Amino acid sequence: MITETTKPNGPVAAVLLAGGIGSAVLGLATFGVELSDAFKTAMNWYKPVGPLMGKSTLGILAFFLSWVILNYLWKGKETDFTRIATIAMVLVAIGLVLTFPPSGISSPPSKITPYTTTSRQQTGSCYFITAIYGG
Repeated sequence: MITETTKPNGPVAAVLLAGGIGSAVLGLATFGVELSDAFKTAMNWYKPVGPLMGKSTLGILAFFLSWVILNYLWKGKETDFTRIATIAMVLVAIGLVLTFPPSGISSPPSKITPYTTTSRQQTGSCYFITAIYGG
């Protein structure tokens, strides 16, 4: 005779919702960087990478922090998985939409200095592109 045992779905629901929260935070951070030069500067934690470092780190921290908290709260518990999965998918959709903000939303650019090279400075792929397209 086979007996069925079911495991509580709390830990699975916790990681699913945490993924949605992390996605939404990443989208909000990306949208915030596009709206505000001050926020863009605040997210620039490592100059060679630019604000991408801050945006992605915030999303990752939100994911792990919410996962730890939700897993602690829901460990060994049965949850309304359909509702939590729906909320998580809505959060992922919000994060995806905000990751690609519509054009015209961003703040006006600061003074942009064009990158120019001389023929002696061109190396690697830059030289290859210049050689092909005659730039």
